Amino acid sequence: MLAAGCGTAPPVADPPAPPPMDPPVAAQAPAASAPTVAAAPAAAPSTPSHAPAADALLGRLLAFHERFRTLPAADAAREQARLAADGSAEATLQLAWALGLPQAPGRAPGDLTRALALLDPLARGDSPEAPLARLLLARLTEQRRLEEQLDRQAQQQRDLQRRNDQLREQLDALRAIERSLGPRQSAPASAPRTP
Repeated sequence: MLAAGCGTAPPVADPPAPPPMDPPVAAQAPAASAPTVAAAPAAAPSTPSHAPAADALLGRLLAFHERFRTLPAADAAREQARLAADGSAEATLQLAWALGLPQAPGRAPGDLTRALALLDPLARGDSPEAPLARLLLARLTEQRRLEEQLDRQAQQQRDLQRRNDQLREQLDALRAIERSLGPRQSAPASAPRTP
């Protein structure tokens, strides 16, 4: 039995190597499992066809990031203007990436909102850039949520500090009034009051 197990292992390793031959045989053999087997081969070929393009796009986007993050503010603004004028899907991704960087040179308050607006139509499409656009859209949406939460917390902290300062001023004013009244003269406890 042990020898038979070893003898069947190499043929199993050989058939997975040519994937185009394996799925049609599996789809014809069992009729009951055909829907589950047929669904898997249909998804597998579509993923590899977009994978090289997506890998190349991701590589270019990462190279852009490395270059952009070191630019001075004036050069970063020129690069953003160039990307906006280009209008291609890849340039739109790069522009959204640049606008969404938290420590981007020359970042303005509305840049994150602008990046989200640029990514939305691209993420809804079915172009090779769409999956990366959806990923970036999700990340920037979360970043905006966290920035808004941070802004709210900073405002609450300022409000609490202002309230704390007001209470301290009131306490200091009460202490000043108390000091201006002079030392308290307590009446002797044994002295009865006369009506």
